[in-house]
Amino acid sequence: MPLVQSLQQDTELAPTPDAALPANPGNPSGRRARECLLFLAKHPDSSNREVGAGMNIAHQSQVSKLLAYLLQEGLVTKRSEGKGKRNAWRLTPRGEEIARALMEQDP
Repeated sequence: MPLVQSLQQDTELAPTPDAALPANPGNPSGRRARECLLFLAKHPDSSNREVGAGMNIAHQSQVSKLLAYLLQEGLVTKRSEGKGKRNAWRLTPRGEEIARALMEQDP
């Protein structure tokens, strides 16, 4: 099930149909997705390594999988500086909306 659809189904409060708040904080992938959205809201254009360090994720493969999943869900965008160079990750408008809603829920 896509992350946004899952977030919408597990929501008690949703400011709009496109922004949903996950109600199951025990879900590790949901927790990491929320943390990543919040991190990128505060640190746009972060690299994979910066996201990993900011979220205390030791394995770069886990960071890459998480970011690829958020990209697939339309919540982040990636700007590549070329092969072997850093990626710059940023929230999409939809990702920003969800991050704002998460910040309002848990200031």
